[in-house]
Amino acid sequence: MDKYSLNKTITLLLLLLLIMSVINGTTLVSAKDTYNYVIITTKNIVTNSLKLDDFITHKQNLGYSVYIATENDYEQVIGQPPNGRAEQIRQWLMRIILAWISNMYY
Repeated sequence: MDKYSLNKTITLLLLLLLIMSVINGTTLVSAKDTYNYVIITTKNIVTNSLKLDDFITHKQNLGYSVYIATENDYEQVIGQPPNGRAEQIRQWLMRIILAWISNMYY
């Protein structure tokens, strides 16, 4: 698989993640927790954003259960070289999707 196809696949998986009705098994989220909207950001943005809380409240008012993923979730994950933030997030997302699929069928 070439780099373009891999990036396209990862983008599709990200979209799938955002529209899935159930997300379980993330690194810091217990299996009993269920989310249907994930915001991937940084601790700095969570701390300093003037709009994030309003956005979360808006999504919750629309019926979403929101999970905020930060470096605490994905930094300890090892991705493909060069193992930067993007690779770590991709690997973290793959773990979530695999856990979701295994919970769905077992």
